Amino acid sequence: MPVMDGLEATRRIKADPKGEKTSVIILTASALDEERRSASQSGADDFLSKPCREDELFESIRVLLGVVFDHEEANADEQPAARTPAWNMEGLGRLPRQLLEELRDATESGNRKLLNQLTVQVRDAAGDGPSALVLQELADKYEFDALTRLLEEAYRR
Repeated sequence: MPVMDGLEATRRIKADPKGEKTSVIILTASALDEERRSASQSGADDFLSKPCREDELFESIRVLLGVVFDHEEANADEQPAARTPAWNMEGLGRLPRQLLEELRDATESGNRKLLNQLTVQVRDAAGDGPSALVLQELADKYEFDALTRLLEEAYRR
């Protein structure tokens, strides 16, 4: 972050009476024990390392907030490509390699903002609304593993 790092932001949030009960999860590329200690000392409630699996993040949120997630289980035998109509897979396979790589990188890093922007590029620049719809649907459901596999398959085409 340009103005302050996440640890300082956490310290400030926790120091403010309005934010002291706010749950903070630190998500970082570092997995060093020193980083974990620093996060804990800053007042963070949990620490996750990138790449972060979505089930880890949801579990942390569940524990910290005491929420119960209501979600539909995907059929484990069904691959994402199998749930995607063939014409969508063909459309994804025709996308420029650079765009597929950017989509894959945004997915792997969990960058939803960039992923949304790239999905719009798929729809607008590539003229492929159905493929953009599939990408957006998976992103909206936080199915990043399925999205990664789908993009990998499209890249191989």
